[in-house]
Formats: sequence, C-alpha cells, structure tokens
Amino acid sequence: MLASKGTLLFLFLGCACLSLCHGGRMESRQQLLQKRKEEMQQAVEERTRQRLLAAEQAEVAEQNLQLERKRRADLAEKERIRGEAERQDALRQQQRQLKLQEEAQARERKAADDAAQQERELELQKKIEIRKNEVQERLAFRRRLLSEKKQLVQSMKEEFPEKKDDSLLIDTCA
Repeated sequence: MLASKGTLLFLFLGCACLSLCHGGRMESRQQLLQKRKEEMQQAVEERTRQRLLAAEQAEVAEQNLQLERKRRADLAEKERIRGEAERQDALRQQQRQLKLQEEAQARERKAADDAAQQERELELQKKIEIRKNEVQERLAFRRRLLSEKKQLVQSMKEEFPEKKDDSLLIDTCA
C-alpha cells in the first residue's frame, strides 16, 4: 500500500507539472526538479517513519508477550513453591502426629509394664508374707513343742527323780 501511495504521488506530481506547463506558466526546470525531489524525500521519510513505527509496535508487542510469559512463569513458580510448602507442612504435621502417637503408645506400654511390675511385686510380697507367716507358724509350733518337751522332761524328772541323765528321759518320753 505504501508503494502504491508513492506511485500515486509521483503520478500526481507529473500531472501537476504538465498542467503547469500547458497553462502557460513555466517554472524553471530546476525548481520543478527541486520540488519533486523534496516531495519524494517527504514520501521516503513518511514511509521510513511508518516502518519505524511498525517496528516499534512489533517490538513493544514482543516485549509485552515476553512480560506476559515471565508473569505466567513467575505465577507458576509461586504456585509450585506454595504447593511444595503445603506438602512439606502436611508431611511435618503427619510426622508430628506419628511422633505423638508413638509417644502415647510408649507411655501406655510403660504404664502397662509398670502395672504388671507392680502386680508382680504385690504377688511376690504376698508370697513373702505367706512364707513368713508359715515360717513364724513353724517356729511357734517348734517353740510350743520345745516348751511342751521341756515341761514333759521336767514332769518326768519330778516323777522319776532317780534318773539323772536327761537324754534317757527324753528317749523314754519319745
């Protein structure tokens, strides 16, 4: 389209020159050439300005596209980081829960072990107490037997004063 505008301008200038020549007004050839040169220079400058403007617009569009891509990449990275942080938080929370459960189980096991140990100690204490009572009963029984034996020996001595040896008396009583 720019080329066709330049062509039209050129034709327009040519027609203008012809009409001037036929109209009886003669301008110097040098003036006409200078005028045409200036018009062509303006046309070239206009096309250059439009090309620069188009290139600038394309560059701005490319920069905008790059900025949009960077913004999207940054958003994706932030989302990935946030997701990773959430995953790490969930993992830490899960580990914390596991640790708390393990500690609770350890406390329960310790309480159960302590209760079992206490039960064993109570059983052992009861057995010791029973054994102690049995031993005391035996001792009391032996003391009573010994006391009865002594009384019997004493009564035998009184009944049989002629035997002087206690061992004979004990054999007689037995």
